[in-house]
Amino acid sequence: MELDKVSKRLSELAVNKPNRYSVEEVDSALESKHEGIQVCAAKTLGAWGDEKSIEKLKNRLEKISKLPARWGAVSAMSKSLAPHLKQNDIDWVLSLYLNSSNPHNRFSLSVLLMSLPKIETLRKLELKLDQGGVDPKDVRNAKAIIQKSAI
Repeated sequence: MELDKVSKRLSELAVNKPNRYSVEEVDSALESKHEGIQVCAAKTLGAWGDEKSIEKLKNRLEKISKLPARWGAVSAMSKSLAPHLKQNDIDWVLSLYLNSSNPHNRFSLSVLLMSLPKIETLRKLELKLDQGGVDPKDVRNAKAIIQKSAI
């Protein structure tokens, strides 16, 4: 497999609406052993932006963010996902950032925090802190990231 051809093909798929064949191709690329191909597939899903694509992107991001030292892939996937997040994604993002992800990848998830509605996200962070089960240092870091965001 020539990786540059696969990545170019995935970029080409991103400019068209998904169809059965392109979806199968991207799904296969998401499972590639090559992280760069996974990232290209994730970018295609973000470009498509439909509900199914965004759900797949979230699932891949959840998986890869748990692994050690994957900050490059986590960052690229987060940037592809961020424009599609809505207020109802706040709990998912906070859970990913505070609980599910490998601590070494958390900085790469910060673009997700910055893309959420600021006031509601800060309110939910306070609730998470009050409920316990999260590291207060991680909550402070998340708050600092959100407070610097423009949204």
